[in-house]
Amino acid sequence: MGYLNFLKVKRCHNLKYLLPSFLAKDLVQLRFLRILDCNMMEQVIFTDGLVEEHQGRNQMFFSKLELLWLKHLPKLTSLSFENYFEFHCLEYLVLTNCPLLKTFTTKCVSEDEPEIGQHVQASNLEV
Repeated sequence: MGYLNFLKVKRCHNLKYLLPSFLAKDLVQLRFLRILDCNMMEQVIFTDGLVEEHQGRNQMFFSKLELLWLKHLPKLTSLSFENYFEFHCLEYLVLTNCPLLKTFTTKCVSEDEPEIGQHVQASNLEV
């Protein structure tokens, strides 16, 4: 899985989580992630408390991600419960019809400039 750079998941209506954290940490080359039409998905990464506890700190995922596409995920509430994301390479972000997503962004600095949340960094993203 370490060489996987494109992952597309579509119409997996019974899928609540895309990956457990112990598998997601191995996707170090992932550049494109598209998740579409998964009616039951609540989180992209399921946090296994035992794995996180042994590491002593939160894991970081998808540091090479260039495109994140989340579309028609009516039950999605967050990318992950406790993990940290640094999107240094993120250039394209598509969020469509994810009405329950509440932990990806936080309050706006101004009406024109949304602020990326404290657990998400995206240095290349133009907002």
